[in-house]
Amino acid sequence: MNPIQGVSHVAADVLQDLVTASRRPGADFEIAAVVTKPPGRDHSGGHVWKAAQQLEICPTRILAPASPKEPAFLHAIAALSPDLCVTAAYGGMLPQAFLDMPRCGTVNIHPSMLPRYRGPAPVQRSLAAGDAVAGVSLAYTILACDAGPVLEQRSFSLGGEEQAPEVTARLFQIGSDMLLARLGDILSGRGRDLAVPQDDSLAMYAPRLRAEEGAMDVRQSAEALHNKVRALAAWPGTHLDAVLTSVKTGEATPLKVRVLATRVVPPGDVPAVLARCDAEAAQRVHFAEGRMLLACGGSPASVLEVLEVKNPVQARPRHAELAETRLSGSKFMRRLGKQSRLLLPPPAA
Repeated sequence: MNPIQGVSHVAADVLQDLVTASRRPGADFEIAAVVTKPPGRDHSGGHVWKAAQQLEICPTRILAPASPKEPAFLHAIAALSPDLCVTAAYGGMLPQAFLDMPRCGTVNIHPSMLPRYRGPAPVQRSLAAGDAVAGVSLAYTILACDAGPVLEQRSFSLGGEEQAPEVTARLFQIGSDMLLARLGDILSGRGRDLAVPQDDSLAMYAPRLRAEEGAMDVRQSAEALHNKVRALAAWPGTHLDAVLTSVKTGEATPLKVRVLATRVVPPGDVPAVLARCDAEAAQRVHFAEGRMLLACGGSPASVLEVLEVKNPVQARPRHAELAETRLSGSKFMRRLGKQSRLLLPPPAA
């Protein structure tokens, strides 16, 4: 019997795969319980909770403790006498009292090539770093963050344009497939012997994302900003803190522009107006050759094209039609009009 733990939509997908497999004729395991976080205001556990209900898991077997250390929760798990626990994007440290319960241990689907990117934001930190490869690990859980022995890993190459949501979904699908393929080894006990200890000297931590990381600073290179947009696409998103200025009156209005998609402009494709990406060029958003462009830093200096934006905040009434829409960078700039300039004040020190 296998309790399944997770909170996000990717965990819900893993749950779907495991429940489907457990209900096939001849399956040698069943799902004893589903553990998630309370589906509260932040909906952290809502995806798994809803999926478990749709899969007709017995309501008394859908557990949502505020903390996995709660005595009542630990008692409920102990009463199930589980053989195995599976975690996927659970987002919390499990106490040793829990880890000691499953006969075959607890295995985790972790979306990185451990020991790189241990911690809560592995995909985002990998994309932000510009990594050329994404990977997923099937590892045993110990009382240390993502540090247990690894049973299997798989990876694939990145093209440089993929964003965190699609990479995350693909990694957890691969992880789910790995888990189902290795269940025989895990439930027989062979998995513990086959798993390889991690080299802690190669460990790299992937800290939790912070809302303030979404601000774009054009003093960074175009490549760094492009990778930030890819990494933070789901949350917190990336944005330009700009000032919309009227050419006629000089009236200035703060405008937060959320950037959804970008591309690094190759040197041979840079418009003549941006041939010199100096400090003055970096103080405004450019509209050249039908493209929304940012003069960025780096050595040599670089140019980033904004392909898509969303939902400007605090726009003037005549720009209210921009709110709550997804627009190409080109269309966004055209709607601002020729009598407006979008300036980028230097970030506060």
